[in-house]
Amino acid sequence: MLNDQVKLVGLAINCYQKSKLHVQSFFLATDRRGLDIIMPRMICSNDKITVIEQTEVGMTQAVLHEGYNIACTMQYWKDHDFRDLNSTEKKCSIVPNDIFFANAYNGATPHPMEFVFVKVNRPGLMNGLVKEYTRWALADF
Repeated sequence: MLNDQVKLVGLAINCYQKSKLHVQSFFLATDRRGLDIIMPRMICSNDKITVIEQTEVGMTQAVLHEGYNIACTMQYWKDHDFRDLNSTEKKCSIVPNDIFFANAYNGATPHPMEFVFVKVNRPGLMNGLVKEYTRWALADF
């Protein structure tokens, strides 16, 4: 997914307010150029909102400001050019926020086959699926 145009890749895009679109940071990939862009925005904080607004939003917007694109593993955003503000805004109106809640992914629940890593600490989010995978992993066949 990383290439000469895409300098930041994650699992999901959060359209958290129009000007605060960002790659969710629990799993990221970048290259040397991307690292140069995002490093000044990386902070450590115990405050979740500060991390979201300064790091997640900051690094995403910095990459876009430098003229590069971002990407994620969400099929919904496959091959999307986030530099096209009209198209991005239109798609954000359909999947507007954090998808890692039950039924928040345009009426669906995120699946581990699409995201590799998922937030399982949210109410109703894959509780049964996680329990079943755990049971299989711990089974003594």
